[in-house]
Amino acid sequence: MAVSRDLNFCFPVRELSNERVKMTPFRTSVHSSSFFAASSAHPELWANMPPGPFETEQEFNTDFLQTIFHPDPGMVLFAIIDKTKSSTAADEEGALAGIMSYMNTSSVNLSTEIGMRWNHRRRAVWGCGGFSGSVVP
Repeated sequence: MAVSRDLNFCFPVRELSNERVKMTPFRTSVHSSSFFAASSAHPELWANMPPGPFETEQEFNTDFLQTIFHPDPGMVLFAIIDKTKSSTAADEEGALAGIMSYMNTSSVNLSTEIGMRWNHRRRAVWGCGGFSGSVVP
């Protein structure tokens, strides 16, 4: 099931989940506020990245999502939802636990790199690496 047709990723993107965690495409309108609120106190997240840290949510959306992720067909950002936590307004199945991305994805070589794993001290994100074989055919 493709969950987002407006993504500029070189493969169809679908939501992946098990009983404890859900990996869903990061949607600015749904996940940005929660992620910015949780990550703004941790500027070290951006230590190895050219952009950031970001002063405002709008700056994060513009300088990171719209400039780096959205234009590149080899990159997609996922929101990781911890289904063991109470539901939120952003997700009825749980709470945002972090993010994870696929980067340098190649449709020719059928390969990808896992990157941008930020988990705000939650184990849920680390379990998502096992989903990677389900994303790249």
